[in-house]
Amino acid sequence: TELSNNGHALVLNLAGRGLGGVTYEGQWYNLLDLNFHAASEHTMYGEHFPMEIHVVFKHSSTPKVLVFAFWVLAEDSASEDHPLKAVTQAFLPEVGKVTPIRGAVDLSGLFTNPTGTFFTYEGSLTVPPCSQMALWFVRREPLKFPSAEVTGIKAALMKSTGDFGNYRSVMPRNGRKAWVTEAAVGKPIYKPSPLPPGVAPLFDPSVVRAADFKAYTDARMAARSVQEAEKVSQRAYYRAFRATQASRDTMPDDMKLRAIEPHHEEPEAIPTLAPGSPGAGKSHEEVLETITDKIADQARAAAKIAYQAMVPDLR
Repeated sequence: TELSNNGHALVLNLAGRGLGGVTYEGQWYNLLDLNFHAASEHTMYGEHFPMEIHVVFKHSSTPKVLVFAFWVLAEDSASEDHPLKAVTQAFLPEVGKVTPIRGAVDLSGLFTNPTGTFFTYEGSLTVPPCSQMALWFVRREPLKFPSAEVTGIKAALMKSTGDFGNYRSVMPRNGRKAWVTEAAVGKPIYKPSPLPPGVAPLFDPSVVRAADFKAYTDARMAARSVQEAEKVSQRAYYRAFRATQASRDTMPDDMKLRAIEPHHEEPEAIPTLAPGSPGAGKSHEEVLETITDKIADQARAAAKIAYQAMVPDLR
């Protein structure tokens, strides 16, 4: 994965990689990203910590997100062997740049080592438009990172934000209730929302493990690749048609006959709609659909002509 600097935060993008997520109240939330803030966006007795880390998860079928916040203390004696050492010890990118992360990142260590107690409340995102769609979990016990690492990350964030930092001012509670939640590492069971009648579930609704979500993610990525391949194929048909037309006059007679004989009708020209033509009265959508269909048919025919025109040894 890569650590990026978008000018507002240092972000480790982890979405769509099948790396798991969290289960909360029987609902599954996929892992999205990890980002750094300086100073902290939550305070303890009115005091900010030098840095705060957010790990963000999104519900599998709704806009709701869970944000886990971790206070970070800078200590000279803190061990360099911590769960995020591959990130905090990497070269920090400039704005608009990325840095590949080579080592392993153990997020589970953030949640339960040594304990996993979180202050929980319903709130908003801390970046515009600050939508009220987040459930926050603020770890009670701060993480302890070496002072040099915290100083380096904080300096990078200050530089990219004009020395303002990237933390939101503390908001009033406005009567919000907070409660305590305990975290545990394991293989969560996914309890999907009820499906409409006649719709089969994607997974066994009784037991679904993280590996199943990774397989599902891989399948969706494969489907997207097929769609992209189809688009490339269509463009190739069109280019082959143009190339065949452009090279027809320069081909030797024996090859020209080989190219034309299998097809008694050459492809039509790319259609246009002149004023008064049958399609002139149609809507833009209908005209576009008609032209697109004709181009696709002609492209397929052109590809066959191009293939026939090739020297047999090159087929």
